[in-house]
Amino acid sequence: MRVCGLVARRLELSLSDVLKLPPAVTTFDFRCLEGWVVPQTEWQGVKVGTLLKMAEPYPNARYAVFKSDDYMECFPLSDTDNMLIAYMHRGKPLAHEHGGPFRLVFPNQACYQSIKWLSEIELTSDYVEGTAKKIALARIR
Repeated sequence: MRVCGLVARRLELSLSDVLKLPPAVTTFDFRCLEGWVVPQTEWQGVKVGTLLKMAEPYPNARYAVFKSDDYMECFPLSDTDNMLIAYMHRGKPLAHEHGGPFRLVFPNQACYQSIKWLSEIELTSDYVEGTAKKIALARIR
């Protein structure tokens, strides 16, 4: 897991490094845009804010871009308070097919925002259009 961009301290953390950080748990109904719901889904991980605090964002950092290979979603830093970098799902290590070792999760997310195989958080001063929106716009055109 990398934290980079507009930070005083660039982070490169392994799963074992992340497991040493204070854990957090969140439980919510995981909803898909296709209509299905997985009720009371429990995730354990580390709060995004914990990683950001460690990286020491510069004052001009306003957005967090969460990346997995060529997929990304962008959120204002002010929206990251309830976000979790999950490494466990329902008390078990997060399986690769479910996005392990790291997956972005948070209550009231759109399912496409729950980024599997999360590898990087880049802080920026400007909004970066996310992959899902680019794909949707391309289909409209």
